[in-house]
Amino acid sequence: MAQPPITRRVNREDLPGAPQWVDIIIVAINQFFDTCRQALTRQLTFDENFNTQKKTTRITAGALVTDNKFRFAITMSGKPTEMTVTKVTRIASTYLPLAAAPWPEWYLDANEVVVFAFHGLTSGQTYDITVRIF
Repeated sequence: MAQPPITRRVNREDLPGAPQWVDIIIVAINQFFDTCRQALTRQLTFDENFNTQKKTTRITAGALVTDNKFRFAITMSGKPTEMTVTKVTRIASTYLPLAAAPWPEWYLDANEVVVFAFHGLTSGQTYDITVRIF
């Protein structure tokens, strides 16, 4: 990642001869610079930079897609409207590709996300599933 710029603040002395009202703009610019610098130097994670939440869980797939269910508490601000499957890994000694594209069916229940069906898994196999809500 690139480093933040060396210039940290704009000073009145940097603008000789500027009218007095420029002081108001300098304050706003410096507040913006400070906020950006803090964000860039703290090395924010994706979840900190965007209003999202990631959840990883392990399930053993059932015979029906409705057997493949889990729930988790919402810790992000606001109510999510989207869910993305970011990773599905079968826990086994040998790799076998998924039989179909994995996708969840879900809804909100108070302050929890309820995944009531997860498609694309093979019955009897154990999976680590990572989803991200937005």
